[in-house]
Parts: sequence; structure tokens; C-alpha cells
Amino acid sequence: MNNAECFNKRVDSDAAFKWFLRELNVSLRLFKFKRKGQSFAREFSDSWQVINVQLSAFSQRGEKSLTLNFGVCSKANLRFQDKDTSKPPLHYTCPMRFRIGWLIEGKDAWWAIRDESSAQVALSETLAAVNAKGIPFLDALTSGNQILHLYNTGKVLGFEIDRDEERLILLAEAGAGQQIPERLREYEARWPATGAADRASRFLSHFKETYRTAIVCADS
Repeated sequence: MNNAECFNKRVDSDAAFKWFLRELNVSLRLFKFKRKGQSFAREFSDSWQVINVQLSAFSQRGEKSLTLNFGVCSKANLRFQDKDTSKPPLHYTCPMRFRIGWLIEGKDAWWAIRDESSAQVALSETLAAVNAKGIPFLDALTSGNQILHLYNTGKVLGFEIDRDEERLILLAEAGAGQQIPERLREYEARWPATGAADRASRFLSHFKETYRTAIVCADS
């Protein structure tokens, strides 16, 4: 393959990827998502939801290999971290996160875009999963109580320590006094004895200071 052919393939894949993002944006806008770069976010009173298009660093020459990441984060968690709740979090910082493959077959799924035709296939297949399973799943996770309900089923979408911390925050915000001592004991018994000991120590200190009243009421 000569330099001109390589250039044309790169232009084709670049243009096809831009087309994919534009068309994905058109579809996601119907569900109130707003685009910024390769990410799409929608805001609720209690939470943010993010869909991100990730490109592989190992794509073959002349193509762009992509997948979709999903993230859900409560605003209570953002406030706890002293972050701006008016701005969407990055998908990989969300306590609840998963890739589109989880919606399809439960395994990683990627699409290679080389030209308009492959971009159309990628759009059709990703939107089929998003519309059939992704949006209904996200629609049931707009409030803090809904997120908390999912955590209480034992489901883990992301790291367990992220789930355990956000669950404690949401329990304290909801005034769920009966559950706080039990979950707090579970956290204290597990995470300070792991490689996440420093993180756990900082979290516990901040949590007990921030939600002192809720903890006291739960213990009384």
C-alpha cells in the first residue's frame, strides 16, 4: 500500500467516524443526551448519566475500532467529593459503569469503522442495543433511591469499593438509619485491610464527618 492509499483510508475512517458520532448524537438527543466531543450526557435532579464512545489504541491502519461506555453517578456522590454537580462526570469516574457488551452478550464488543458502510453497521448495531436495553436500564436509574435499590440487589457494575462508598453516601442522604451501621461495619471490616487502605481511611474520615448526624441517629 502506497502513501496515497494510506492517506485515503485514513481520511475515509476519520470521516466515517465523524459521521457515526453525528448520527449517534441525533439519536441520543431524543433521550435528552447532550454531546460534548465523544461523550453524551443527560442530567436529572439526583444524577448524571454518561455514554462515551471509546476508540481503541490498537486499531489497525485505516480503521477506527470503537465501543460504548456507560456511566451513572449520583449528585450526592459528586457533592461528597466537592465536585461541581452542574457538570457531567467523566464516564470512567462514575461509580456505576459498564460497556455496551454487557447489554448484548455480557462480553466486550467492538466495531471497526473503515468507511461509510462499516460506520452504518456500527451505528445500527450499537443503537439497537442502546435503544432496546441501554435506555430502559438507565431510565430506571435516575434518582438516588433507584440507584440505591440496584446496589441493594448486590449487583456490581464497576469496582466494588465504588459501589460500597456510593451506597453509604446514598443511605446517609436518604436517612436510612437502619442500614447505615451495618453497611459501615462491612466497609470497615473489608477495605482498610486491602491495598485500598489509604483510600478507605480518607473515605471513612470524610464520611463520618459529613454524615455525623445521620450516623449518630442510626446508632441511637
